[in-house]
Amino acid sequence: MLKKIGIIFIGLIHFTTFSQEKKKIDHTVYDSWNSIADVKQSVSGKLISYQINPLKGDGTLFVELIDGSKKRSFARGSNLTISKSEEFVIFQIKPQADTVRALKLAKAKEDKFPKDSLAIYFPKTDSLRIIPEIKSYQLSESVLFAYLSGNDERKDCPAKKKCKIHKKKGCEKEKTSGTSLHLVNPITGEDLSFDCVTDYQLSKSGDKLIYITSKEGDEDTLSIHVYYTATQKTVHLLKSQLDIDRITFDEADEQLVFMHTTDTNKRKTYMLSYWNSTMDSAQVLIDSTTAGMRENYTISNLSSVSFSENGERLFFGTNLIVKQDPKDTLLEDEKVLLDVWGGTDLRIQPQQLKEKKADEKKTYRTIYTFDNKKLVHLEDELVTRVTSVDQGNGAFGLGYASSPYSISTTWDYPFK
Repeated sequence: MLKKIGIIFIGLIHFTTFSQEKKKIDHTVYDSWNSIADVKQSVSGKLISYQINPLKGDGTLFVELIDGSKKRSFARGSNLTISKSEEFVIFQIKPQADTVRALKLAKAKEDKFPKDSLAIYFPKTDSLRIIPEIKSYQLSESVLFAYLSGNDERKDCPAKKKCKIHKKKGCEKEKTSGTSLHLVNPITGEDLSFDCVTDYQLSKSGDKLIYITSKEGDEDTLSIHVYYTATQKTVHLLKSQLDIDRITFDEADEQLVFMHTTDTNKRKTYMLSYWNSTMDSAQVLIDSTTAGMRENYTISNLSSVSFSENGERLFFGTNLIVKQDPKDTLLEDEKVLLDVWGGTDLRIQPQQLKEKKADEKKTYRTIYTFDNKKLVHLEDELVTRVTSVDQGNGAFGLGYASSPYSISTTWDYPFK
């Protein structure tokens, strides 16, 4: 009996001690918590990566082979991509969080902020290559990857065809808003560069590189080109544009669309052009005059563009042709703001004001079918959302219309 009492007494002492050592969880411990993010695994599952991030400050990227033979950590690593061959991984290294915070507090200009570095890591050989000051990168399913440098890497005096000759000034580089783009094979070390680039898109297979170049004059004029990585041939798709946006390949990397404009107004109207590898240049596919387009509507650069999986259809957004704001002749203290609301409005006034910006950016999903060259609006003011099936290949879609119930959701309570 005494033995049993002794055991119980020792157990109570152990429980009391454990309870006293247990740390209380409240708001004071939140800052010490870490989170796991951006977990990725290679195709075979042999290689994994993940980030461990504090609530504030710099996180750490981990890359490891699951057999335990290699595990590396990289301070401030993020946005990692594993190559399809699993020979290497690519990721960005962010500047120190304290440095960025100090610059923000000082309200420094964006060009004064430190840029990301690009890291290429080979797990099997445990080797690492760092490329400083980059804006972005893209990795194809082949070994090729592209990155846009944060700097214009042209020599001070390039070839004559790329400069203007002045008797007094000598050789002067053409002005540009772009920087240097690199196409790299990390296995062979080959590195091909393109000058004056503002944007780019590397095809999934790595066989084509689309890039946009800039030439600054009275205005910044843009041109778009395609580079064939196998033949090293360049084709000029379109030139002398004031903006080029939404570069999109189809699933097979054979068709390409992009939005562009020569509109000099502040609020620009866009058109959409099409190109495939059988064409010498891009051709306008959709604008406000396209058959089937609603009156006073056109393509919108506020929406995404996508092909169906089989490449036979194109999905995009349309909205009203942009009207330019009239010239403002009033001072701020001379202006009067008035909100008018009626009981028949579908949304109460606070909701209208809250959703005003979203309403201004609203676009209506539209489909274009290549075989019959037919354009059909899928969404309108009533049916405000349509989802497609079978990766866009399906003959049907599902439409949502919430406006018939808007008033009842405002006034009817409890909801049924």
